[in-house]
Amino acid sequence: MRVRCQQLESVWRVTLTASPGRDAVALDGPGLTHLDGVITAAQSDDDCRVLALESATPGSFCAGMDLRGLIEGKDEPGAAMASYASCLRRLRAMRSTVVLAIVDGAATGGGVGLAAAADIVLASDRASFSLPELTWGLMPAMVIPVLRERLPIAKLRWLTLSGARLDASEAQVIGLADQVVASEGGGLEKAVRRLLRGLLRNRPEAVASFSQFVRAIESRDLRGGLAAGQQQTARDARDPQILGALRRFWDEGEPLPWFQRPPRWSAPEGEDA
Repeated sequence: MRVRCQQLESVWRVTLTASPGRDAVALDGPGLTHLDGVITAAQSDDDCRVLALESATPGSFCAGMDLRGLIEGKDEPGAAMASYASCLRRLRAMRSTVVLAIVDGAATGGGVGLAAAADIVLASDRASFSLPELTWGLMPAMVIPVLRERLPIAKLRWLTLSGARLDASEAQVIGLADQVVASEGGGLEKAVRRLLRGLLRNRPEAVASFSQFVRAIESRDLRGGLAAGQQQTARDARDPQILGALRRFWDEGEPLPWFQRPPRWSAPEGEDA
């Protein structure tokens, strides 16, 4: 993953792009370290009022953890997950800076976490959201703490267990996206400008007080949840059975061992199909 930051006066525009040879933005160790550094700098800059997070890779906001890199040994999972946890923690700890996620493509796994950690999620009608970790034998343990701030536990459970891929309108219904706009005709750009216009009218000190107040009334322990998620994800990413199965799946086309065909389903007798 590549990270580019443009400081447009009080707006920091942080753009993610796929690494060379990849067609999707994937969370790898170096990219996460760079992203964490950018977020840290924005957090310490009193003049930063909006941090806008987006992707320049067509069709991909963020595909989550770079599993291929883990399998090939390019990343040490503990260090990468520590950087990812730091990114989420810092995004949620912003005081007078409003975090805006602009999702114009697929947000998957850890990418959903990045979006959910934002104060506002603006999605185009090309956006989608999914948590496929259980399919890969993993668990979205680091995404769950930030998702829990947006979704009822029943919706979180359904999204994780079903692996459903939500389009933008479905994500808006359950609270994962705050606004959905048309991608054609410059609709996304116009929506960003409208949002920025409103956000930059807010008094930074009032924004900071609001953020502090919201945290004071929350009953959830985000730091504890992220710490547990970091340890769980690092353990899963080191599991030789999981990594071996993924390697055989990608390199040899061997089905993942936990795959099963669904049973044939039919309506009970006496009822219409």
